[in-house]
Parts: sequence; structure tokens; C-alpha cells
Amino acid sequence: MFNPLENEALDVWFQRFNAPLKRLPAEERANLHQEVRQHLESLVAANEELGSPPQEAWGLALTQFGDPARIGRRLAWEWRHGRSRVSPDMAAVLYGLGITTSAFFGVTLALNSSWHWSGWWAFLSVHSEAVFGTAFMSIISALTGAAIGKKFPRQALTGAFYSALLLPILPATVFMEAAGFFGHERVGVMLGINLLLLVLGGLWLLLSGVVAYVASARKRRQWYRPRRTDFLLRLPPRRAQISR
Repeated sequence: MFNPLENEALDVWFQRFNAPLKRLPAEERANLHQEVRQHLESLVAANEELGSPPQEAWGLALTQFGDPARIGRRLAWEWRHGRSRVSPDMAAVLYGLGITTSAFFGVTLALNSSWHWSGWWAFLSVHSEAVFGTAFMSIISALTGAAIGKKFPRQALTGAFYSALLLPILPATVFMEAAGFFGHERVGVMLGINLLLLVLGGLWLLLSGVVAYVASARKRRQWYRPRRTDFLLRLPPRRAQISR
């Protein structure tokens, strides 16, 4: 009689499954191992009912269940994610904020190194550089939306919405510093441009949300109807926040 405990293919399958779970506690690994084995036994029973012999039924079940290493990585990620003090929505927001801030100040510092002090003013001035600045911020908003939609497809709209609120603030900080550098005669111009940035910020926010939606839909391989709850920032439950 076929004994699954002596099946070499089954041992190799579980070795690949357990490899990504090495950092999990032994008790948690045992629970996941038992849960997966129960699913496999259900598939084996279904295959045997269809007329497959025991050994062939186990082989079919292993094939049907999928790549063991990929399943192990997904379960390990879900376990770590469940213990996190940060909700998935907040993680998507922080991810977007990191990309937006890094891209903005990275290019700004590069401009400063090339143009010295004039880089801060020329980055988004009232002259021809305004076109460059607006286009650059549009690229940043699209890049942020695409990154969030691909990394967090189920929290794409939430992450894109809240992280995009930073988009008009970043160039506004540049203008306020430029106002102090050039003197009070430029303050009125700076305030007018900052008000314009608020209007442009709405367009950048919309662009970021649309790109995030498209990227998340491609990642999830389905188009879905956005709901109001997709824009709500959900925090982790209190029990998860105080757990050790």
C-alpha cells in the first residue's frame, strides 16, 4: 500500500514549502504545515474519487496545489503582515510618501548641484521653468500612483489619495525658502504661485489616483468599480497595536 509519509516527492515538496517559513516560530510553522497537509489530503480524496490510484492522486494533488516555495513565501508574508503595527492602508500611504519625497528632493538636489542657489528658484519659477516644474511634478504623481498600484493593489486608491496630498506641499516649501533668499519683494509672487500649486495639486492627485487604479487593476487582473470605502484610511485594530 502506498504510504505518503515515505513519498520522496512529498518530502521534497514540503522542504520547499518550509524553506521560506524558517523565521516563523515553530508552533506557527507546525500549524501552517498541518493546514496545508489537510488541503492536500482533501485534493487527494477528490482525485481518488475520480479513479486515480493513491500514488497518482498524491502527485496530482501536489501539482494542483501549486508551487510550494511561492505558497510558503505568501504565507510567511501574510503572517508577518498580520503582526504588523501598521495597517495595509497606512503602509501604502507611507510607501507613496517615500517615493514622492525621494524623487522630489533627489532631483531638486541634483538641480542645486548644477545651478547652485538658482536651482531652488529656477525649479518652479514664473518663467519658462514653470513648464518644466509642472511636468516634473506630474511625472512624480504618475510614478507614485503606479508604484502604489503595483505594490498595494488592494490599497491603491487609499495610498495614492493620501500620499498625493503631499504633492503641492513639497514645491511650496521650495518657494518659501526662495522667498527668504530673494527678499520680501518676492513674497507676493511666491504666495500667488503657492495658491496655484493648490489648484495643480488637485490635478496631480487625480492623475496619481487614475494611474494607481490602472496599475492595481492590471495587477489584480480585473477592472473594478471604485467605492467610497476605497479612499478611507483604515488603521490596525487596537489589539494588534498593543500586541507584543
